[in-house]
Parts: sequence; structure tokens; C-alpha cells
Amino acid sequence: MKSMTEGNPLKLILLFMLPILLGNIFHQFYILSDLFILGHYLGIRALAVAGAMTPVFIMAIMTSMGFTNGLSIITAQRFGANDIKNVRASFAIGIVLSCLFALFVFSFLILKMDLILKLMNVPEDIFMIVTGL
Repeated sequence: MKSMTEGNPLKLILLFMLPILLGNIFHQFYILSDLFILGHYLGIRALAVAGAMTPVFIMAIMTSMGFTNGLSIITAQRFGANDIKNVRASFAIGIVLSCLFALFVFSFLILKMDLILKLMNVPEDIFMIVTGL
């Protein structure tokens, strides 16, 4: 196991940052290609539906990420204390709690989708496509 507390800090930070940066770049290419396909092949209405749903999706993802980041603090503290047994337990419990939390968040959003879209002032024709009404 590589220690992030020993060695050249700049090198360690750059090596830690590189996969995250590459992942973000690939994610941006995915978003651009998705929007191109939607707009070019499925039309402007499909693009509008994707645009209306993006803030809701981002809210769900960021809420879930905040929850899991909070859980990771416990695991990190145990890792820092070199308590590998409890690191594994904390990690396993974190996965279960994260899955349950994600189910809760996405269930809530599905049940309240019409209210959320009304609060966002989504146009009626897009609203009907998203909610299936």
C-alpha cells in the first residue's frame, strides 16, 4: 500500500489528480457526444427533455456524493490509524448505506418529479414528455 504522506507532496498530488482529471475530461466528451446525438438524431424536443432533467440528475448525484464523502471520513480515519480490520468493516458498511441512501434519493425524486419540474417552470410540452402524462 502506497503512503500519501511520504515523499514529494507536489508529485503525490499530481499523481493523485491525474486519473480524476482524465475521468472528468472523458465525462465531458460523453456529455458532448450525448447532446450531439440527442440534438442531431432525435430532435430538439429530446434535447430539451435532457436539459430539463439535468439539474434533477445533478442534484441526486451531488446529494449521494456528499453522503458517501461523509462516510469516507470514517474509513480514512481508520486507515490513518492503520486499523485495517475496521477499514474493511467501515468500507463494507459504507457500501450498504450508500446503496440504501441512493435508493431513497432516487425513489424520492421519482415520486416528486412532477412537483420538482413545476417548481423549475419546465414548459408544459416537456413536462408531459418527462412525466408521461
